[in-house]
Amino acid sequence: VVGLKLLKDNDVIRLTFNRSKHVNDNILEFEFGVVCQALCTNTSVTHLLISNVAFTTNSMQALVEMLLFNTSIESLILSHTLFDADQMAALASGLQGNSTLQELALENTTFQQHNNATTVDDLLIHALNPNITSLGLSSNQIDSKCAETIADCLKTNTTLKTLELWDNQIGDDGALSIWQAMALNSTLEVLSVKKNGISEVLERKLMRQVQSNRSKQEQVQVQHLPPKKSNKKQSGVHTNNSLLEKRVASLEQAHKEQVKCIADLQTKLLNQSELFEKLGNVFSPGVSTTATAPKKRKKRKT
Repeated sequence: VVGLKLLKDNDVIRLTFNRSKHVNDNILEFEFGVVCQALCTNTSVTHLLISNVAFTTNSMQALVEMLLFNTSIESLILSHTLFDADQMAALASGLQGNSTLQELALENTTFQQHNNATTVDDLLIHALNPNITSLGLSSNQIDSKCAETIADCLKTNTTLKTLELWDNQIGDDGALSIWQAMALNSTLEVLSVKKNGISEVLERKLMRQVQSNRSKQEQVQVQHLPPKKSNKKQSGVHTNNSLLEKRVASLEQAHKEQVKCIADLQTKLLNQSELFEKLGNVFSPGVSTTATAPKKRKKRKT
């Protein structure tokens, strides 16, 4: 209940569910179910790591429901987990119905030990759905048959950019299938195939194809760059000239209004001066209102 409240109320970004050696499997199944139930409606958790979990039918069903209803988790890592063929099929259906995962890692999960090859193929196909951009399948004992399934998906996939396949059992046959598929794939930019028993010749061919894809993507990015700054500056110059012309016209108009205002004030002052002169003649007749300068006294000669 506490875990349910924390996941619903707090802005948790990364969540790790790690099985302790001292926890009873029944308790673990209950706790895992509570966490998955909370994640069905949680909108803040974006990264989920589940490790050291031996899935049961109920716990896998809880995970599948979470994948179907959650809308925020972008990264899911299942590390050192165990599940049988039925649980693997359930996980495949959960991945098929999910539309938010962008990064998926299934590490240290043995695919080869399951006899039902169709189930493994379904899981790999849905793990390479159009939303996934990064897929990790390291240390899973993936053989050449599984590599062929991956190769078939790569032929039509246009979103996957990173594929981690190190520490498996692909061999030259599986590597050849992937290399042939890469001729039809132009989006995969990172490929890790170390520790797979692949010859150096085939490994170099794979790396060259990946490098070619990376160069193609860089060219596409350059083509979608915004216009050059020089063009922006030129358009900016025309805009500034137009604004300057408007400003000059506005200043000229203001200057004309100021000149007119000064002329009006001068006219008013002149009228007032004439009025004062008339008033002086009325109240002091015969007395000139014109002021005369005082005469200078002559200095006596000594």
